[in-house]
Amino acid sequence: MARSRQIGEFPPLESVDAIRAQPWSAQVAKRVESSLASAVAGSPHTVASMLEEADRPHWCRRADGVDLDIRPRRARSSPTVCCATSYRKAMIDEVVMPESVGGPGWRLFEEYAAVRNAVEAHTLGTALMSPGAAELLSEYQSNPHRMRRHFIARDGAEVLGRGMVVWRPHTPETGAYLMVDVLPGSRGKGLGTALAEVVEQVAVEVGAPVLKAALPHAASPGAERLAPPTGFGDVSANDPGVRFLHARGFALEQVTRISLLEVAGLTQRLDLLEASAAATAGADYRLISWTGPTPETWVDDLAELRSRMSTDAPSGGMVMVADPWGAARVREHDERMAGSGRQVITAAAEHTPSGRLAGYSEIVVSDERPVAVQEDTLVLREHRGHRLGMLLKLAAAERLRQARPSVEAIVTWNAEENRPMLDVNEAMGFRALGQEGAWQRRV
Repeated sequence: MARSRQIGEFPPLESVDAIRAQPWSAQVAKRVESSLASAVAGSPHTVASMLEEADRPHWCRRADGVDLDIRPRRARSSPTVCCATSYRKAMIDEVVMPESVGGPGWRLFEEYAAVRNAVEAHTLGTALMSPGAAELLSEYQSNPHRMRRHFIARDGAEVLGRGMVVWRPHTPETGAYLMVDVLPGSRGKGLGTALAEVVEQVAVEVGAPVLKAALPHAASPGAERLAPPTGFGDVSANDPGVRFLHARGFALEQVTRISLLEVAGLTQRLDLLEASAAATAGADYRLISWTGPTPETWVDDLAELRSRMSTDAPSGGMVMVADPWGAARVREHDERMAGSGRQVITAAAEHTPSGRLAGYSEIVVSDERPVAVQEDTLVLREHRGHRLGMLLKLAAAERLRQARPSVEAIVTWNAEENRPMLDVNEAMGFRALGQEGAWQRRV
């Protein structure tokens, strides 16, 4: 179906027997049977009649007074749900990502992106981190390793909320990430609940055994606190996102600190820190850096580092499964980033006796905003204790300063239990901006 939407052609429909005869794995076969059980089948005339009937609203009233249109969801069609409260009636539509900036569906995607940015700015108290729609498009499009589906809640032409589901098709056992945002002025009217029910249903349909959410929370001191099992960090129990997720049965598993570094005056701090860290690292390590696509020499090593990022980084109690990378995936990622208007600045540490990379740090910068994003920083376990993390982040920040002098700040995310990396950040001058909670619920 996804391929058909891209090329505008639909292959001949297969019979149920032909579908069942495919060499499915046991897990996929179970999902296939579930899909077949709810599929529309019969002659063309019968199918047309059934679809017409299915597209008529079928109303039921939920216990909280929200009316839901429970018409069956057709594959990647919209609308999927219609909900009504005593305040308003709203439709929940699935949003098909435009293939390019300005292409079909672009104006609706801009509204979708605006909701995302408005909610984040309201939560964190700043719009400094808000990416432009063009940058978000490249991030929100599906690729072979990350599948995404998107939904909006609207009242007439006005978009009031959005929902997203993200999952790995090759490792479904890791679960699916969900996101629900509702504009502050439209909350408390059932929109968030309706969106959550849609994205949770989609996640279950794709076989996710656990539902996850990574949600920003305001850094509000005092009041009642909620801490994860790690014992590091906490969030306000009165935070709207905390209350919403708790009510839906999610558990807080980890707290991540969101930090911001202002680039002004950074050079002086970098020089002092670099001299100290280099003395500790010794002669066995050599720093290298590049901007843009990965040099062919380092593609295999970077693939190994990114694979280890999924297993070596602190994850609290979150269900985590290795996310394997190979050379082809590194090249595909590089191509996608280059085509998105973003640049990746990479610093790496070579272990000179072996000639292999021992760690790396990446910063992503866009023409659309003055804030760069510090992405992965990883030192392999067997090379830790040499202050390579400090050296890598300093090298990446210095290359950013030289290549993009217009950048005003760098933002990053670190688990509260990752004290070694927080020490590096604090020494560089990062300050806490907010928090992000890692939540999950087993299906």
